[in-house]
Amino acid sequence: MTGRVPFEGDTPFTIGVKHKSEIPRDPRELNTQIPEDLSRVILRCIEKDKEKRYQNAGEVHSELDKIEKGIPTTERVVPKRKPITSREITVTFGLKKLFIPALVVVALIMIGVIIWQFLPQKKSAPALSGKPSLAVMYFENRSGLQDLDKILVDMLTTNLSRYEGIEVVSSQRLFDILNQMGKQDVDTIDKKTATEVAARAGVRAMLLGSIMKIGDRVIINSHLTDVQSGAIIDSAQAEGSKIDDDIFGMVDKLTAKIGLKMGVAPEEKDQELKITDVTTSSLEAYQYYQKGLEHFWRWKFQSAEENFQKAVDIDSAFAMAYLWLAWAQARMGWDLYDPFIDATPFKKTIALAKKYSQKATERERLLIDMGIAFFNFDIESFKTFCKRLVERYPKEKLGYLYLGNAYWFELDYEKAKEAVEKALELDPTYANSYNQLAYMNALLKDRSGATSAVKKYNAVHPDVSLTYHSAWETHAMLGMFDEAQGFLEEGMKRTPEWRGVHFWLGINHLLKQDADKAREEFRIWSDYYPKSIVYSALDMGCSYLLEGKYMMAVSEFRRGVESAQRENDKNNEMLARINLGRILVVQRKYDEAIDEYKEAEKLSMKVYKQDFNPDSIFANYLAGIALVYKGDYKAAQDRADAIKSIMQKGNYKPMNLDFYHLLLGELYTAQKNPKAVQREINKLSGWAKEASPRYKKLVAVINEIQGDFEKAVEEYRNSFENWLLINPTVRRVHLLDFFDECSKVDYNIAKIYEKMGKTTKAIEHYKKFLGLWKDADPGIAEVEDAKKRLAGLKNQQFLFPSSKNPSSTLKFVSRITPGVSDFCFSRE
Repeated sequence: MTGRVPFEGDTPFTIGVKHKSEIPRDPRELNTQIPEDLSRVILRCIEKDKEKRYQNAGEVHSELDKIEKGIPTTERVVPKRKPITSREITVTFGLKKLFIPALVVVALIMIGVIIWQFLPQKKSAPALSGKPSLAVMYFENRSGLQDLDKILVDMLTTNLSRYEGIEVVSSQRLFDILNQMGKQDVDTIDKKTATEVAARAGVRAMLLGSIMKIGDRVIINSHLTDVQSGAIIDSAQAEGSKIDDDIFGMVDKLTAKIGLKMGVAPEEKDQELKITDVTTSSLEAYQYYQKGLEHFWRWKFQSAEENFQKAVDIDSAFAMAYLWLAWAQARMGWDLYDPFIDATPFKKTIALAKKYSQKATERERLLIDMGIAFFNFDIESFKTFCKRLVERYPKEKLGYLYLGNAYWFELDYEKAKEAVEKALELDPTYANSYNQLAYMNALLKDRSGATSAVKKYNAVHPDVSLTYHSAWETHAMLGMFDEAQGFLEEGMKRTPEWRGVHFWLGINHLLKQDADKAREEFRIWSDYYPKSIVYSALDMGCSYLLEGKYMMAVSEFRRGVESAQRENDKNNEMLARINLGRILVVQRKYDEAIDEYKEAEKLSMKVYKQDFNPDSIFANYLAGIALVYKGDYKAAQDRADAIKSIMQKGNYKPMNLDFYHLLLGELYTAQKNPKAVQREINKLSGWAKEASPRYKKLVAVINEIQGDFEKAVEEYRNSFENWLLINPTVRRVHLLDFFDECSKVDYNIAKIYEKMGKTTKAIEHYKKFLGLWKDADPGIAEVEDAKKRLAGLKNQQFLFPSSKNPSSTLKFVSRITPGVSDFCFSRE
């Protein structure tokens, strides 16, 4: 029929190797007059996998009879939406390397020639219109070169995705599907698994193959396969000798052949897509890059960072290695939220990704632009690039997740939720999206939605402690403290190595106002981390602060200072002095507190470099607060100006400027200027609005000043369900303020109800406050004031049992609590 044998060679050995490793050419390439169905029968007869061949002469006769009658054969390929080739070839790929004796092949071909002479010519079935879709699945690695199969898959995915006319599934998407199947850690993927993955990805074709090393030659065989039928659409081969150099050219060759077969590649050789144009020309650099990605998507950021760094050390123009190195350095971006971590190194790294972004695909350039905007806190640009990514690549779940983050920063929880739900439509087991969805539902006060999301998150990662922490936090912010504790206890059982659970259990007990149990958990936590005395002192100090036991809290903080001094640990001494100063402010010992802040700022000069000293900003902020409470407004303004000056000289993040606006908010509150207060707090970052107890207190006080008492009460009740304790920054900056304000919530609400003439409710909250502070230090002003007010209200009830408002006279009075709470309206 073709005038040639399936394989040719100079020696029998060469022919034998080809029988074992190569796929025979389509007979129609040698003789265009051969019908498609007959070509399919011939190729099935010489299929290498015995199980895929005809099992007896009867089956061959049956197929030939069907061809003669014009009946489609059993192996016909399902038509595509867009023709991949004008002549679709159907051969089933097998991994067993057997070949048919030449005599049988010749006999079958002769039979085919006789029958073909009597058959009418048939055209291929018309294909459906639409964009072809492809998943590069796996290559059986028999080369002896470690990870060459993974590198080849990633290279081909990257290069083929550059064709506008093909929809290529990303490597990350395929990893996600394997993760759903519980096979993310398998070393090799068989054809059955590959087919299931490709089917789940929703593609029509997948690319499979093998890599062999014979002598000095490396041979790559690829097989474009129909997902539904398992039939091979086309095969392509590439060879090389020096793998370090030739692998890139082999990828280019395979890319061109596959592109031509799918009808999207130019036939001109000089227009071939070259993988080195969008990645690297170093195989070693690519190997490290590939390992970095594997670790990164498993949240192993330290090892990911090490591998990405090695990749760019080898190839200093490797754009995508720089991009993921920056994300690994920033720990998936979490360190960008921390005002005490210098973002300059991250920004420099991602700037290099941008510098060399001409060596990246269009999709990758969008990811780089997104990263640049995010690292520079340009939320509007970040959101724009996220939208552009999902519009251009609608199956890019990462784009939807990041778009959700953008809306989250803007405090638009409804839109954030919608974006995250779209990511979950693409990947129903996307753990990060369930995590974010849980928080969105909690912020929207959707209890059932939050519970549903965290349970699915737990189901995806049942042995990861972070999932149980998120479950705890989202339920704690909804006031569901018993349920929250249950998640922590379950996490402790599932992940026994999670020692930090005792800290969160302690916090949960504090939220339930059970300080004794909280201290028990904090002690267990500190036993595991004996060197973290400064933080354990902070935790214990918060538990005493909640109950008004200021002297015990001071003792804890002094213990932290002394421990750091013994260890000559400047950083921890600085932190301990800052905490000590803060509790001294609560005790109204303002000058002593300012002295501690001055010492902390001096220590900060030894801890940080000159162009980045966030603790100098923090110390000025806290000193400014103390000066406001002291009544020295001019000195407080000077501290605010100092913060702004420091910001202008260094490389700081927008959240560092939050301290400036918060200080001015406190100052304007003391000066009885609510409009100025509102102006300043409107300038705060979304992060501060969600995390800062001082912001939440300012909002409540503004409502109270303006006479919206119901709104003020609501703010007091809801504002201190603080949920951002997951971030170490919140623990360092806001934890003490949080429990200080929490301890006085009932006291502040009671006074508002008293002003509203709601005597019964006022009495209820005064009692709750005094019950919490039953063992408080003697002489605390709030306690004495609450006792006096409670007694007065009880007398009013006795004297005027039916009166809800015995007096309607409004009088401006001074509060006990300094600063933000030192003025309001009261009814007498």
